[in-house]
Amino acid sequence: LWTNLQNTASEPLRLLPPNYEIDGINRVNLDTNNTQSWIKPVLFAGQIWGDAVINPRAYIDSYFSLVTETIFRHNCSFLTEKTWKPMIMCHPFVIAANPGFYRDLRHKGFRTFSHVIDESFDLRENEHDRARRIVEIVQDICYNGASDFLMATQEQCEHNYQQLQIYTKQQYQQLVIDLERYLDKRS
Repeated sequence: LWTNLQNTASEPLRLLPPNYEIDGINRVNLDTNNTQSWIKPVLFAGQIWGDAVINPRAYIDSYFSLVTETIFRHNCSFLTEKTWKPMIMCHPFVIAANPGFYRDLRHKGFRTFSHVIDESFDLRENEHDRARRIVEIVQDICYNGASDFLMATQEQCEHNYQQLQIYTKQQYQQLVIDLERYLDKRS
């Protein structure tokens, strides 16, 4: 999919209005004609890395988040800040990720929105079919009631916020256990 996207005509980089940007972003030196994928060093040069910062205005002024996760093609769920941010903000989401990503989220105790949208795209192995179906889901939400989608997902969003607190604590505890096991094997 990425190869196909790279072969299409590129567009200049479009910036969000300044009120949605993260404070401290280096917009001055940003070349909007840049077609390279690595713009983070330019954006956050000498500043706090933006991945760890959340601008609540973007969530307050929107009905849901369309998240494009790091991995789309391979069968490996790699959860990043892109997924955690809407959960922290109790915001519903549609995530474009690898096949089985939603299944893996649910396995970790998080809730998705299958009562409102058709999440069968999650198990589609063909990346083009999965991407096409995700676009259709987003269009359906936008054209047929994004505010209804927001209201219908409130309970799941609140659950995910609470579950993220539990999950984070579990991960820290597991990290200590894994590190101790590793060090014991090395000594």
